[in-house]
Amino acid sequence: MATLAPSAPPTGSTADSSPILTAMLLVEEERR
Repeated sequence: MATLAPSAPPTGSTADSSPILTAMLLVEEERR
């Protein structure tokens, strides 16, 4: 899961990756 979330996303895709990263964080919270 960590490999799917780059620490430094390319500039310009922040708007598209923002909701994705948020969803991934929510999934991590759900698994706990």
